[in-house]
Amino acid sequence: TFLSISSSGISDMSDNSLVGVATSLPREVSIFTDDRTRPTVSGFSLDMNEGVLTLTFDETVNSTSFRPETITLLGEQSNSTDQKVTLSGSQSSTRIDLTMIEVLLLDSDLNEVKRLRGLATNES
Repeated sequence: TFLSISSSGISDMSDNSLVGVATSLPREVSIFTDDRTRPTVSGFSLDMNEGVLTLTFDETVNSTSFRPETITLLGEQSNSTDQKVTLSGSQSSTRIDLTMIEVLLLDSDLNEVKRLRGLATNES
């Protein structure tokens, strides 16, 4: 990784401008630390009218790696409940921004969520 910066990029406390680094002679990174932080789901919303599940993550995610069939919606915090639906896919998924993905549920999954009385009934 290399960097260039114009002389107008910053100045010191006496208002002396920076000695720029030209794009023709960029500076090589001296220390690089690779991103090893795993993203977490920081929140989600579920619109039962539109059949849209919106996932929010705590950091940038690669939307092309998204697999909706790895998501299970549960009626309770416990996995032992019968009130759960594992998605079988999606009609589409759209990156809203770098930390949000919007999923258009398949009709079959949406209908199953609606069929189960203890699922998608309120906010907690």
